[in-house]
Amino acid sequence: MMKLVKRSRRASPPPKKCHILAAPVEIRTAIYEHIAPRSFLPYAPYHDYMGLFLSCKQISEELTQESLRLAPGILRATQERDPETVMNIRLLRPVNFSSLMHITIGIPRWALFSFEKQEEVFRALGPLSELHLSSLTIGIEDLRTEFDVYQMIIGLHGSDFEEYMEALDSLPAVSGGPIEQAKFYEVLTIYANIVEFATQLNCIVAPRLCFHDHDVENQWCLRTRINNPIRPSRCNVRKIVLRLKWLHDEDHRSGNPHDVYPFSNVRLRWSPTDEIRQLRRYGWYNMWTDEHGDRKYFSKKNPGQFIWIKEKKKKGRVMKAVQGLLKGFLWR
Repeated sequence: MMKLVKRSRRASPPPKKCHILAAPVEIRTAIYEHIAPRSFLPYAPYHDYMGLFLSCKQISEELTQESLRLAPGILRATQERDPETVMNIRLLRPVNFSSLMHITIGIPRWALFSFEKQEEVFRALGPLSELHLSSLTIGIEDLRTEFDVYQMIIGLHGSDFEEYMEALDSLPAVSGGPIEQAKFYEVLTIYANIVEFATQLNCIVAPRLCFHDHDVENQWCLRTRINNPIRPSRCNVRKIVLRLKWLHDEDHRSGNPHDVYPFSNVRLRWSPTDEIRQLRRYGWYNMWTDEHGDRKYFSKKNPGQFIWIKEKKKKGRVMKAVQGLLKGFLWR
């Protein structure tokens, strides 16, 4: 009996080795570049590299470090593709895989006074929307540095600059001290100043939306607002957030724009979420929350952020049946 046990032990095959780890680092790097162009993971869908990413700790670290090493240069090149754009990518040097998949960009508040600057921003958003990111956060920000002031002076011309100065002079007083004042914009900013830019993000999220009668149904469609049409691209980001500071009250303003308030009622106003039915056709849905993060559907409160989320594809009946059979077979 002991001889049989020894023979069975000898007959057992040796453990399998991972041949990719036996290859030189240069070959493994070439494999990573084949999976994602230039080994930059956001260039490829996550299901293309997730199996390799979870296969081994060493491979996971090499794949992550190679992507992080190239990230600053690629993100900087993306930002500098249009040198005149006022968009600023905040995360130019990610520190881990999670931070690499979440990018935040800043857009100055004064850029919303100029159609030309908004066009530059949307053109710069195109390459970013093609990246396979977990989230892309867009912040409308006040002036931060002297360079921002310089950009504003040379960026606004004529009536745009006059409108900016008028909004600066019309800034209402905010009670509560410096802490409460910091929550609001330094320039008069009401809902009507933000809704146009937020609505045009629907065209970035779902570019095919503009190839039907969207320009007829929506006067803010990018197809009609921009002189040179933006190259159609596919938005691969799974979540886009437009983050705002607190908006000023609109009651102090005499009269409301008819395109934002078609019924001259502050409660009945246009919102990017009015196109949720059209967005669902292309696998997206959007919503907005107030300043405290509470989700709202029909409210006169000011939004704190607009959110676009890519819907997960529903499994068909055939796929569910096949998965059920496989699951039952494995559990026997």
